[in-house]
Amino acid sequence: MALRALLLAVLVALAATPPVQAQRAADGVFTVRGVEIDRTAPSAPQARDQGVTEGQRLAWRRLVERLVPAAGRGNLAALPAPQIAELLESYEIEAERATGNRWIGRVAYRFEAERVRSLFRTREIAYAETRARAVLIVPLLIDNGIPKLWEEENFWKRAWVALGVDDGLQPRRVPEGSLEDIATLDAAQADAGDAAALRRLAEVYQAQGAIVVRVQVDTIEGQTLAVVTFDRVGARAQDQSWQKIETLKPGEDLEAAYRRLAQEAANEIEERWKQEVLVGTGAGQGGTLRVQIRAEDVRDWVAVRARLSEVAAVRSIDVLAMGRGGLIADVDYDGAVETLRAAMAQRDLTLAADGEAWVIAIAGQGAR
Repeated sequence: MALRALLLAVLVALAATPPVQAQRAADGVFTVRGVEIDRTAPSAPQARDQGVTEGQRLAWRRLVERLVPAAGRGNLAALPAPQIAELLESYEIEAERATGNRWIGRVAYRFEAERVRSLFRTREIAYAETRARAVLIVPLLIDNGIPKLWEEENFWKRAWVALGVDDGLQPRRVPEGSLEDIATLDAAQADAGDAAALRRLAEVYQAQGAIVVRVQVDTIEGQTLAVVTFDRVGARAQDQSWQKIETLKPGEDLEAAYRRLAQEAANEIEERWKQEVLVGTGAGQGGTLRVQIRAEDVRDWVAVRARLSEVAAVRSIDVLAMGRGGLIADVDYDGAVETLRAAMAQRDLTLAADGEAWVIAIAGQGAR
């Protein structure tokens, strides 16, 4: 009894603390790293200053591409330099080299999150700022009707590897093709969408799920067509499939075409994730949701509280009451409820309707 009373006292104290203010997408989402600059001026210090200023524009363009869907960007990326400077919080030189009147550097720029959000709201631009967990890309080549995955001649896989590190909200990983990978998933299983095998391979790479990206190139009536099919399995989102068909350019080298198609496919995956977690104008107005938070003890509540603080769509959480098995709270959020649900899933939280009530729980616990 004494232990239970102590736990209840601690829980009461935690519940009585001021409303949780979410971190709103952590620093990483509004920081653009690895901006490459090569500048020449009358002197190396001048080249450095000019290069750092020029890099602000490049970083802003990358940030806009990261947060705003392509259809909604308009001329946002072309803001005047003084306005971009006002949005900047700080910069850090990651690497530099000066020779004579030339400066070569790699710079990270950190933008002030609330200023950027305010600009988007003022211009009525819907945007996303929830970074998903990594997804495993399984590049499957259909060659004369035969699926190829780990073979050396799978130039489609090479194209995905060549894309390198991505800079968006949906991180991706490509399997190496190790003996363990080959034993876990073969080409026939990938082609059939074997969910169990795909999940096992995703776990090897600490990814939340897998997307089989299948490409097949055929010549029909003199036109060379590339059919790219996407099958998403086991992610913290609904499994789904979609397809794109593109006509290759006359005389286009097939390997070059694969590289271009891989970049376009990566952009497509990124854009789809943004649409799932859009906030701001046109993406749902947000509001306040009264929820029951499943928390059997202090550790449960601390875990849920910490995860909620990392959900970009959550503005604040105000605990109203507590009782055996959980708490009642008002969650102030941006966007639509489905946006909130998708964002919470990236932090292993579920948001589900239970009759007329909404329930938040750690994934795997559900309603008790």
